[in-house]
Amino acid sequence: MPLPTSNVRPRIALSRQEMCIISRNISRDFSPRLFASRAGRGANSRFTPRELLEISRQISREYAPNKVSHQARLVLLAVSPRRLHVYWHLAKRRLSEASRPPETAPAMTLRIYADGKTLRAPTAEQAAGQPWFDVSVDGLDGQRDVWLPEALVDASAARYRAALGEMTGEQVFTPRVYSNAAPTPVTVAPEARGELPNAMLPFIMPALNTAASPGKTASGQGKNLHDE
Repeated sequence: MPLPTSNVRPRIALSRQEMCIISRNISRDFSPRLFASRAGRGANSRFTPRELLEISRQISREYAPNKVSHQARLVLLAVSPRRLHVYWHLAKRRLSEASRPPETAPAMTLRIYADGKTLRAPTAEQAAGQPWFDVSVDGLDGQRDVWLPEALVDASAARYRAALGEMTGEQVFTPRVYSNAAPTPVTVAPEARGELPNAMLPFIMPALNTAASPGKTASGQGKNLHDE
């Protein structure tokens, strides 16, 4: 059934001069003290108060500022014994910095740790004794799958962690945010699959097949893995 269009008003096309006049009218009506000290009495507007209200609402809808989160996040999910899914978000510039020239997003490095001992986020001292490897990522926001190299899978890690940061020219890694701890999925031996309830097989078998299939492993540099 077609909707009635009697209450729908046509879109108002405005020039830059008309937008300036509307802005002055809104400032005069809602901020009279500030308006009197900054601008004189300008040209008359051809819009009624009701039309000005509708235009103001239209501007608020179409030109509302985007909601920007200033909290950095790095989420790590172990999909299978060989594959991790990573989601990251780094805080963008605040409104006070909006007037500065735009900066090119730096190249980011994602460092994956095999964490088998500590429950705390890895520090510089702990990193020396933990297997890890690096993956280059683009952008301050994104998500991707990471295939673990054999050396990291064979480390018998109880969980994985990640740190996202920048790599300097001297190959010094500066982390900006740490991830949660992602427990390693339990691997079911082939001889034990027959003991599983039939209702669980459709959920476990795809993950096992994916983990066993050859895939492109994310490459990177890591002190412990590179030396092996």
